[in-house]
Amino acid sequence: MVSPEAKSEESEIPSGGQKMCKGAVKNKKEAFKSWQKVRHDASLKAVYTKACKETNRVVAKAKNDVTKHIYDDLDTKEGPVKIYTKLQKCDREPDQTNCR
Repeated sequence: MVSPEAKSEESEIPSGGQKMCKGAVKNKKEAFKSWQKVRHDASLKAVYTKACKETNRVVAKAKNDVTKHIYDDLDTKEGPVKIYTKLQKCDREPDQTNCR
């Protein structure tokens, strides 16, 4: 059973960040496929390299946005206890995929 607290945290994940990540990964894959068709073209490799860097940047920002609330909780008085209890709950229920 998922607690109401866990449900509210799931809704905090920005869907816009997921869309941006998917778009960046798709652009990277397309750049890779076009580079693989003509391997000797240096400009296509440069486009692929740029797409890789952009994808890494977008994914890192999305991860930072998702985990920001955890680090904000650590700054409060009850934050470490709250996080510790969540981890204990995940240890007790390993089949739960949404232990966030």
